[in-house]
Amino acid sequence: MKKNYLFLFLFFTFRFTFAQVDVNQLFSNHPELIIKFHIQDRSQLEWLTRYISIDNVFENEVTAYTTIEEFEHFLSLKIPFEIVKKSILAPEELNMLDFEAIQQCRNDWNYYPTYQGYLDMMTQFATDYPELCRLVEFGTSVQNRKLLACVISKNVNEREAEPQVFWSSSMHGDELTGYVLTLRFIDYLLSNYGTNERVTYLLDNIEIWINPIANPDGTFKGSGGTVNDATRNNANGKDLNRNYPDDTYSGNVPPGFGPLQKETNAFIALQQAQSFNLSVNIHGGVEVANYPWDNKITATADHEWWKYVCREYVDTVHFHKPNYMKGTGVSGNQNGIVWGWQWYQVYGGRQDYANYYDQTREFCLEISNDKTPSASQLPSYWDGHYRSFLNYTQQALYGIQGVVTNACTGEPLHAKISLPNDIHNSYAMTDPGVGFYARYLKAGTYTVTFSVDDYIPQTVTFTVADKQKIVQNIELTPLEGTLPTPEFTAELTSIQANQTVFFLDLSENKPTSWDWSFEGGIPATSEEQNPTVVYKNPGTYSVELVAKNCFGEDTITKENYITVTETDLPIADFTANPTQINSGETVSFTNLSQNATAWEWFFEGGTPQTSTEENPIVFYENEGIFNVNLRVTNDFSTDEMLKEKYITVEEIKVDENGKIVLRFYPNPVLQERKLTLETELQVSKIEIINLLGAVVETHYLIASPYSFSVLAMKNGLYILKITSSKGVHFSKILIQ
Repeated sequence: MKKNYLFLFLFFTFRFTFAQVDVNQLFSNHPELIIKFHIQDRSQLEWLTRYISIDNVFENEVTAYTTIEEFEHFLSLKIPFEIVKKSILAPEELNMLDFEAIQQCRNDWNYYPTYQGYLDMMTQFATDYPELCRLVEFGTSVQNRKLLACVISKNVNEREAEPQVFWSSSMHGDELTGYVLTLRFIDYLLSNYGTNERVTYLLDNIEIWINPIANPDGTFKGSGGTVNDATRNNANGKDLNRNYPDDTYSGNVPPGFGPLQKETNAFIALQQAQSFNLSVNIHGGVEVANYPWDNKITATADHEWWKYVCREYVDTVHFHKPNYMKGTGVSGNQNGIVWGWQWYQVYGGRQDYANYYDQTREFCLEISNDKTPSASQLPSYWDGHYRSFLNYTQQALYGIQGVVTNACTGEPLHAKISLPNDIHNSYAMTDPGVGFYARYLKAGTYTVTFSVDDYIPQTVTFTVADKQKIVQNIELTPLEGTLPTPEFTAELTSIQANQTVFFLDLSENKPTSWDWSFEGGIPATSEEQNPTVVYKNPGTYSVELVAKNCFGEDTITKENYITVTETDLPIADFTANPTQINSGETVSFTNLSQNATAWEWFFEGGTPQTSTEENPIVFYENEGIFNVNLRVTNDFSTDEMLKEKYITVEEIKVDENGKIVLRFYPNPVLQERKLTLETELQVSKIEIINLLGAVVETHYLIASPYSFSVLAMKNGLYILKITSSKGVHFSKILIQ
């Protein structure tokens, strides 16, 4: 291996000496050059793949993309080559549409959205389905185009203990079949939720992330935005699928493909922030499902599972389109699936990074021989793949799944789930936020260990079948811990009988259970963390709390903590002024109740008929003798008082012609203390008599209307004796 590096170094040092082509002329119209050449044996790929971006290998024929720098390196090797002319589609073949045009033919899906059309579509998905879809911008490209993903799930705004699946396409900017198919997949999932049983089941149980364009600068390279100008590389001329940290290079980017690009950093940050269980990386140029590893000949611990899953994907395609996804022209092809290393070595690829560093099961899906097929062919590609899209997404619900938590606190743990033969980081990890894990396994019997630093590990044996989910929640006990320190407080400590007390747990060191004892309380015991208790009888009572966790328990007792006194029951009482009136007059009611906090009045014959005022005023329009009822309450009880035949309402006296015979007003007399008598009678004298029968004032009147002052008289109820030409009349008057 060291000799190969020396060999390359010598050739690179003298590359200009051996160059016999006009390099600048070749790259004058496009930043990338596609070349095809032959190798003598596969050992040459070991070092070629480190310095040029290989696109395909079939037998001894290699196709590669090169930048001007990579091409100059290649020339120095003196390997005969031919230049592959890039196909250019006519505008009508591309059928690139903005969002407004897409709205007119959206369901045809025989178009490529412009960059702005893409942004608008992604935004509209989230707008149209706010309960199912949210739009995430997780970074920007070198030229500040947006890196977007639609997140789709039943409870999309809440991270739940369920699998996360990540679909991503077009990190090679000119490989665009997946761009449109993933957009259509978003639309399919959202529009079929609630009506399609399978789609509903997936969204109810999985959080699905879909990123249709991973390299927008490469896809929309030209100023006009046409994808005919698309490049494999990003705006800095870097192959993003060779730009990831690689364990072959101790976690560094392969030398010829660094440094880390802005897009790569954004994806790495996203993958580290989330806990994707399954992932797909969609490409084009051939038709094959490529599973890891790409960078090593050693099989993954999940090699048989990968073959099974990819086989299911491709066989489903074959069932509906027998001549499609056959893997034609791919070294190592197994009727549409291939182990990456047997095809050709790739260093710095996202697939290996996801599996090795993120413990995400990701494979590379090569979806079409034409990297950018005519837009009219896109519906046919969808028809070939959408069932397999669903199949692979549903694989997220199989295997061993569950939640790993702290046995003492119930908090989720960032745990490792490993098998004895887990090599090259093939273990799984929980989502630290919710503790969820998923370990995907081919049918068989497995011994699985759940472990976290400073916790006692657990090992469990499972027998699992293909397409089966076994739910196993795990509680891990810390190696060391602290007993809980019990403490509590009460909302009230001095109350009246029949009052309720709310108790608040303030215990420290994370108790997981509570045993309360309430002397004199109902209930007398409770296992709730924050119970509510009623005390019916007066007295002074103690409260005890036992707080527990997996390390043990401790007790606190507060003696004579709750004091209960006799209840102040409400007592209803009231009066009215006056109780005898003429029709059309009002009565003022005065509440005399004790210990009441609320009042409910009922006035027979009155307006209003009911009132919750403390001291209401009631109008009586019609004559009669009426009841009044007052019901009063407080926090402890209710009382009421009924005064029967309490209010007497007299009709105003009129003669046979409807004229008023006798009418005093105002009654009761307020403020001015001036009375007026309205009558057709000839009145000579009015005597005002108190309730003891004594005449307190006498007025001699001359002409109607008769008015006189009572300003000097005390407040109270009086009888008026009226002497007229037709005899003596009596009436009541209230002076206030």
